[in-house]
Amino acid sequence: MKSSFAKLARARHQIDEANELSTDFFNRAENQVGLSAILDPSDGHHVLRISSVPNTDEFYLQLSVVVGDAVHNLRSALDHLVYHLAIIDCGGQPKFPRNMQFPICGTREQFERQNHLDELSDHHIAQIDSYQPYQGQAGRPDSYSGPYVHQLTLLNQMSNQDKHRQLNAALAIPSGARFAFFPGVRVERQPPIGTPSELQNYMEKHSPFRNSERRLEVGAEVMREKLLGNEIPDIMPDIGTATPHVVLDEYRPLGPTLNRICENVVLILNEFNVDMP
Repeated sequence: MKSSFAKLARARHQIDEANELSTDFFNRAENQVGLSAILDPSDGHHVLRISSVPNTDEFYLQLSVVVGDAVHNLRSALDHLVYHLAIIDCGGQPKFPRNMQFPICGTREQFERQNHLDELSDHHIAQIDSYQPYQGQAGRPDSYSGPYVHQLTLLNQMSNQDKHRQLNAALAIPSGARFAFFPGVRVERQPPIGTPSELQNYMEKHSPFRNSERRLEVGAEVMREKLLGNEIPDIMPDIGTATPHVVLDEYRPLGPTLNRICENVVLILNEFNVDMP
């Protein structure tokens, strides 16, 4: 089990590294995402659009490599676990070590057809079965963003892509803004009131981010605001900066997605570690 936990520790370090890379890159003055405000005469709102973006090619490449390393170590931690379980269950060296890996199956039929656990005891196979994606959340703690996908399904998809096809793409999208208008110009704020459904309907129609675009490029809308004041310019350049947010496939947030997978691996390793001699 030492090697599994060593892989886990390394993955945690790489997840921290990925988060730090994404934060540090956009915090640098030369990498700020500029904003301008332009009046939309159709509704009387000023639209805050991206006016400048940094070159992100090298950043995306470096970040994607670190994400791949973290995913590889999490996957390897589970595979090392199966090998150590086989040593225990066989009372020595397994006969077919190259055939061993931690299976990740979407259906019970797939799990019953796989042969990666042939040298494990029925008890250990049942434990591994309980963590398979087709079992769902199974009452275990979980947090996720977007449509539900099991942690091990994500791990398997990301691991296979990184090993066999291409890097897991990381993408920065605008998620907020820091800005200041000219003196005497202020944002109109009307606090919504009503039932939960009425509040939701209000936010869908009036949220400043309701039309924000999921792309970090010049011209992309970040938000729109109704402005109050005298002599409000139609065009206001360089009013602030957009706040980028790094995501993975299906716009899943980078840090929370990797941490969610990591914590599931922790649960698995800790359960088996209790039974280790």
